[in-house]
Amino acid sequence: MKRSDRRPHRAALGLLLAAGLVGLAVAPVQTGCATQTTTVSTRALERSGRASFVCMGDRNLGAAAILPLTECNAATVLHITDYTRADIDGGVIKPEPHLYALVTQTTRGEVAVIDTTSKNNSVLDQDPSVPGANFLPVGAQPVDIVSTPGGTATFVGVAEIGREGLFALPSARIRPASTDGSGGAGGTAGSGPTVLPAISAWPSCRLPAAPGQMLLVADPAEKTGGNNQAATRPCCDADYGAKACSAGAPSPAAGLNGDIDAEGGGRQKLIIAMPSMGGVAVIDAQGLLDSEPGVYAPCNVERWLPLTTDVPVLPPAPPPGGVACVNPKVEVADLPANPDARPTGLAYAAGRLYASDLDTSLIHVIDLPTPCEPIEGRPLLPTSLDEPRRAVTTSHVAVAPTLTPDLKRYLYAVDARDGSAMVFDVSDDQASQFPLQRPHPEWDPFASSDRIRFAAPAADLVIVQRDVPKVDPTTGVAALGVRCSPDPSLVGCLPTSQSCDIAASYQTDTATYTNGAGPKLLRGTFAFLALTNGRVAVIDIDDLDSACRGPRLPSPLYGCAGAPTPNEQPLNTAKELSCNVVLPNTPRMGTYSSPEEAGRSQAGILGYPQLFDINGAPINDTDPGAARLVATVPTAAVGQVPEFAISVGGTPIHLDPQTGIAIGAEINVKADSTLANKSTLMMNLEDPRAQLADQSWFVVYEGVLPGFTSSLASFDLGGTGADGTTKDVLRDVNSRFCDGGVQSEKALAEKPTPSNPNETAKSLADYIHVQTELPDQADRYWDQKKLESPLVCDFNECRALFGSVDVPATGRDFRIVEAYQDHVEIEPRTSLPPTKLTKPEAWRQVTRCCFPSLVTFDVHVSHQWDVVGEQTGFLHHVITDPATGVCRDSCDPNESRRNGRAPRVVNPGSLPSVPDHDPRGFQNPMFRFAVIDPLPTADNKKGDPVVGQQFRWTTSGAFKALQVSLSADSSTLIQPVGMTYVPATGQLAVTDGSINGLLVIDLSSSTVVGNFF
Repeated sequence: MKRSDRRPHRAALGLLLAAGLVGLAVAPVQTGCATQTTTVSTRALERSGRASFVCMGDRNLGAAAILPLTECNAATVLHITDYTRADIDGGVIKPEPHLYALVTQTTRGEVAVIDTTSKNNSVLDQDPSVPGANFLPVGAQPVDIVSTPGGTATFVGVAEIGREGLFALPSARIRPASTDGSGGAGGTAGSGPTVLPAISAWPSCRLPAAPGQMLLVADPAEKTGGNNQAATRPCCDADYGAKACSAGAPSPAAGLNGDIDAEGGGRQKLIIAMPSMGGVAVIDAQGLLDSEPGVYAPCNVERWLPLTTDVPVLPPAPPPGGVACVNPKVEVADLPANPDARPTGLAYAAGRLYASDLDTSLIHVIDLPTPCEPIEGRPLLPTSLDEPRRAVTTSHVAVAPTLTPDLKRYLYAVDARDGSAMVFDVSDDQASQFPLQRPHPEWDPFASSDRIRFAAPAADLVIVQRDVPKVDPTTGVAALGVRCSPDPSLVGCLPTSQSCDIAASYQTDTATYTNGAGPKLLRGTFAFLALTNGRVAVIDIDDLDSACRGPRLPSPLYGCAGAPTPNEQPLNTAKELSCNVVLPNTPRMGTYSSPEEAGRSQAGILGYPQLFDINGAPINDTDPGAARLVATVPTAAVGQVPEFAISVGGTPIHLDPQTGIAIGAEINVKADSTLANKSTLMMNLEDPRAQLADQSWFVVYEGVLPGFTSSLASFDLGGTGADGTTKDVLRDVNSRFCDGGVQSEKALAEKPTPSNPNETAKSLADYIHVQTELPDQADRYWDQKKLESPLVCDFNECRALFGSVDVPATGRDFRIVEAYQDHVEIEPRTSLPPTKLTKPEAWRQVTRCCFPSLVTFDVHVSHQWDVVGEQTGFLHHVITDPATGVCRDSCDPNESRRNGRAPRVVNPGSLPSVPDHDPRGFQNPMFRFAVIDPLPTADNKKGDPVVGQQFRWTTSGAFKALQVSLSADSSTLIQPVGMTYVPATGQLAVTDGSINGLLVIDLSSSTVVGNFF
């Protein structure tokens, strides 16, 4: 079937649908009692691909109706409801601008035109005479769309098999035909009513293969001739000022579809990624626009740049080193030999083009002094610290269009495998080729140090630079790029101010938290990621208000670089409890973390930690025989101590910086005596992102390590161990002891001496507790007469040594002497009773005899408290030594806060001060504390904690990233495909690959304000 023959069939189908379905917007449903009606919204758009925007005024102005995008700014388009003839001022018609989105329809091979300014009939029907929505036909499988800066034309790349190519849509012809002589898609103004054009009506050309992403880059004009006027060249090999690319008459269609050069931005060139050909093509945009419609001749590729596939061999990173720790196995990427590159995404800024690659571990960097002189330079090298052996490829790239005020420029790339984002510093030629790593990754070890990950992969990304400048009343100027200053000596500006500091006018209004620096006021440079779960995530790059989003007094406790000095004046900030609420190249926090803001997300606890006995009954805080939690005290603060508090149930409770105990809600009054015996802790406030989730915590004395409960294993007592010698072994290939964080006696012996002098490596080593019950006394197993060889044990002897599961004896506990991934070397944890078992060989025989088959077991910590989160589990940084196979701590300093063992602090009779980073204290990514032993009592003369006792509490104020949901409810399926930023309106447009068409996000409120379908 010819392409021109398709439309009548679709029209007939449209008539049938109109008669049977589409025309029935309200359908009655008969019931036994009444008739219900259901209103169904008809949807014209389906499986939208990419979008581009043009600004146009009154259609009666013909070509003069085409306007630069800057004319469709927020001030002019938000209040227009429909087309009207503007007032005539001085004989000149002032057009009312409308912002049009051109959206590719991937299954229909068309481009839909949407008037995003109009409140009614926003999806334009190009031919009202035919039922159903009619759009602009182009080739099948449109892959990308771009518009010239001045809106003269839009270009579409299509990947239809056998007809790969480019189509040019003159803006003067994208609006529907009308009956008032205004023209439209089928003609020009004054031509009268027309019909939807066939695909052959557009200027087009054929490509040798399917295109990928496209960009428009200007070939700048040069001053020529005696008058020194700027002139462009019609193609790369022509002279500046020439009328045509070669001798002879210009194209027959030259100028009929618009003059892109008249936009004044230089000669526009289409830069096109050609994935299957492994290179980038350069095509003149005006030349394509001037081509004769319907001919579909081969595209005039002016420049062709094949991209390199030479990935340099990357040296392994140097090991971090350390005491009593090991380094993971050194691994380098296994890079396949790719004969060709496969460029997909493109990004351009400051004379440099960046291309992602789906087949090669490179991000191509192409210098473009002009589009006619592409030179591939030193590439960027995407890698993964989490998976060093993986060859990382990329699907999308985005780069900041201009430098930040700090003269920085960042490029973001999407990992093609997992959809995470990598960040590269491309500020200058000396920038690193590798992805940036987060500063202080130990603060939040849950996040990849060289990746930004979300709950769903990224489908597209864009970098946005925007500002909401305030007018300086003294100058009348709204300067861009002014950073908020928290300096308390500055005077903010009021409308009547004669002298003021505009930088202070951006400070947070802490009386209401409704104005000034805040989570949703986006001033600066930000990355937006469209996630496949139907949300748009926001990433801080350079927030102009970041200095005003922090604590009143800086302190290392809050992740600040400096510390307050005595008598320092508090800063005029949002009173948030971290200097890193805003952190470059990390997810943006969606709420305030100030204790004074009603919608805060301040990290804290719902209630004070409570101690429970082994049966789950609470123990009174005043019980002298009870252990206690206290917050570790700040030693990093220099001079004036900042606010040292814990949020309890939303109320900040101040802590004594000398002892860590609770004082009360008011710091300047007498301490609240009712809080003196409460257990306390201190939240880590350096990076709010470490607070992963609101969850319950359990701190149990000699508690069980998660992951080993009821595991099955075999005793190999006196067998051959991993090192070829005779060892006593508990073996289970499925337990993965190193991954579970097991700590052996030999591992502890290599560490510094424990802080408690009464503890040794032997006493602190984890132990196995056998959970399997002995064979029943009546079991025939014990019948000696029926056995070929007599047993070396009997039931009573086994019961005396091991007890039962419900009433266990100490013989069930086996100290872990050394640990490997699949087995542990063990010995009895306590001295054997004075029986025949005193000889090791006899002990082995009797143990094998009492447990003749596989056993279940737990792993317990010894003389310590294990700390387990309801969601994060037991944190540790134990790995397998690649050289010996033993379980040892990792030397990686980024993992230093992955701790799950709290040591005991001997109670000297009064609460001791436990400073920050004291080895007697405990610290994980979320909080820190010290556990004080009970006071000695008549029943507990040594003041030992009771096995099985546990502290419980629930953390609150988990980090909430700023994300925009594209659907009003969870039942609506959103499949983001592409994003486009419209600077003039400050809006972000997201196309949906399902049935929701085009969604518009207002970045002033971070909410969806329009849905066109």
